[in-house]
Amino acid sequence: NVYETSVHYPTNCIVGISAELPSGVYAEKNFDYKEFFEFLLNKGEAYEEIPTDRFDIRSWGGHAMGQVSTSHGSFLKEVDFFDHTEFGISAKDARAMALSTRKLIELSFLALLDSGIDYRGQNVGCFASGTAFDILSIADP
Repeated sequence: NVYETSVHYPTNCIVGISAELPSGVYAEKNFDYKEFFEFLLNKGEAYEEIPTDRFDIRSWGGHAMGQVSTSHGSFLKEVDFFDHTEFGISAKDARAMALSTRKLIELSFLALLDSGIDYRGQNVGCFASGTAFDILSIADP
């Protein structure tokens, strides 16, 4: 009987999450997902002036193609901070990594911590996504 056949599917579940979101002038540090929820409930705004350490808006400003027509946006703070020793990565390798790769490693680790599971020595997978766009690819004109 076809109804008596049991099919075993692998067990998958999401047990931990992490996020790092821009806070603008609303807070001094980036939001994690819990802080971001509170930020939304409080109807906060995360806009701030474009940080000069990102790029010089005076060089990019204007309304022509390829120019920036705003002076404000939402930006992650301390994007250059990465504790390479926490992940067993050399300083040289960490410097060679794209910012998006460093953030993906860091946030994946935070998701494992968020799960509350003792993952060391266990058969645990971490599935994540990232972006290929990197702030380091932007150069002043």
